[in-house]
Amino acid sequence: MKGLLIVLLLGVTSTAALAHQPVVDMAPRWNGGYGFQTRVEHANSDTITWLEGVYTFKPALRMTLKIPYSGDGLGHSIFAVPLKKYKNAARYTSNWGLTPSVRVPTGGGNEWDGGLSLSYSSESVDVYQLYDLHFLGDRRGLDINVGTVHADGQGSAWFTLWDVTAVDSDSGQRILTGPVLVYFRRNIAARLEYKLAAYDDDDEWSGNYLSFTLGIVYQENIMRKPRSWSRLLLFTTSGTLLCCAIPITLVSLGLGATVATMVSSAPWIITLSQYKDWMFLLSGVLIGLSVWSVYRSGRSCPLDPELAAACQRADVWNRRFIWVAG
Repeated sequence: MKGLLIVLLLGVTSTAALAHQPVVDMAPRWNGGYGFQTRVEHANSDTITWLEGVYTFKPALRMTLKIPYSGDGLGHSIFAVPLKKYKNAARYTSNWGLTPSVRVPTGGGNEWDGGLSLSYSSESVDVYQLYDLHFLGDRRGLDINVGTVHADGQGSAWFTLWDVTAVDSDSGQRILTGPVLVYFRRNIAARLEYKLAAYDDDDEWSGNYLSFTLGIVYQENIMRKPRSWSRLLLFTTSGTLLCCAIPITLVSLGLGATVATMVSSAPWIITLSQYKDWMFLLSGVLIGLSVWSVYRSGRSCPLDPELAAACQRADVWNRRFIWVAG
């Protein structure tokens, strides 16, 4: 069943969306898959647009980033690493998920928040269900989605779900509930949901919730996939190089004026340096994942001679990038 490649659950509320991951929560499942989604939500007389992305190293390991934007400007971004444990059968799939996350103060200020999500979901030919317990900062929540699956057997399906979202925070408690419609066709997915406030004792919440999400997923070509680690390493180390390593090296060589010119031309380098500890920590984690991917046992190149040669060349460059990054 092609529908099992994409289990469809997008963001839930402006709070619960912090726990769920793009694109369509558990897609793409294949190695080297990646995707993007945009989600527009309206609540509390305000509209927020989320730009979200995911990269799947393998089905059990992913990396996601969610960036919100509203009339007040850019909000705090959320970086997460979903970890999955799957159990698959011919017409049934289920998984347990553990997702550590961090909220980055890209919207201003210096406050960082950590979070964690524990989830279970399953999908059969005609039934889908998900249970997600999560927290981030001062907010704790439970999300439940249960409903039916209507697949055509040709890569398209409707999910008709009922959503219950319970949230507890320093400002109070609330429970939202309502219908959810999800549709996907091959690599494109859409979700529409509307939830009523069944219980509202939250000083920061008022009214109901409406959102629409549109997402798309891709799979990297087998000749290009090994190079993805090179791009990841380049992204990982560029921040630490700009904020810390390069300025320190230049000052040590007596080129302080060059550093001053660089900072005046690119003042955002100062912002990076303010979070140098987190930058080094994040870089270390991602470089560690890269080392594991390149040197792990069981890796092999395709049997086709041309693809095998391209794979081996990419593997050599991946190892060079790792040693330079380290």
